[in-house]
Amino acid sequence: MKKIFTLIAVAATTLAANAQYTEFDTSALNADATTDVAAGTVMATSSNGIVAKTGFDDACKIVGVSASGYTTININGTDYSVSGGYQGNNNAKDAGGGNPASTLLPAASGSVLVLDVPTSVAEGYIYVVGKFSQNKQYVVTEDGGFIGYTIVCDGTAAGQAATALTAEVKGDDADQYFVTTPIDKLGAINGAGDGAANNGVGFIKFAAYGGSSYNVHATGSKLTQCGFYFSATGDETITISGTDVPEITLQGTSAVAGVAEAKAEVAKAVKVITAKGVQIGKFNVAGQQVK
Repeated sequence: MKKIFTLIAVAATTLAANAQYTEFDTSALNADATTDVAAGTVMATSSNGIVAKTGFDDACKIVGVSASGYTTININGTDYSVSGGYQGNNNAKDAGGGNPASTLLPAASGSVLVLDVPTSVAEGYIYVVGKFSQNKQYVVTEDGGFIGYTIVCDGTAAGQAATALTAEVKGDDADQYFVTTPIDKLGAINGAGDGAANNGVGFIKFAAYGGSSYNVHATGSKLTQCGFYFSATGDETITISGTDVPEITLQGTSAVAGVAEAKAEVAKAVKVITAKGVQIGKFNVAGQQVK
């Protein structure tokens, strides 16, 4: 069922309470060999009650997340380590053994992260933090239905300048994207080419609602995941850093660059009104005519 995402004004204290990073528990795993983990095993529970768990029986281990030297993600001024992440052993498959990103059928086995959002949580955004590869496809479902997302990560290759790669899987709504066609590889979406194989530290971000359950996974591989962050607004400043590498902004900008970003947002909000194909004016979201 399609949901229209609407944000309402929330007190600053509520925003602070609803924004937090929750790290996955890897204490039962190791980096040298896989450990059998049962479906439904809780990996973390956030302070507002969002439960992260494994979707299906799988063998899991700790895998290094740092790519191109990036080992820390900073969210609104607080550093979090991304040196090692939780990873399954089997690729996600649908009930017929197919690739969910191509068949658009929900995963029925393999390495799948499940995030259950309680009804007490107001609508907002979830960021799944981890390591992503440009030559993989990524899937997010809401209550079994495919939805879109934004994915942002470092796309640095050896000898190249550091770059933040951003891609969006879109559908028919400006905020909550719904997927109606097979999902491309990350490199194909962001222009690097579907053969690009560089790994990058970053996040998958999608709109979330209380009372819904979300599945997140890679296809043709396993998602290496460190934790998740819930936000009421989705507008955090997020950077990644490490030793001997330049800091990269994945989301948010400096004060100067923010002016251009604000202008771009205004431009997107302006509606062009036409009558029988002839433009009769431009109006902003408040209904005021603009030049």
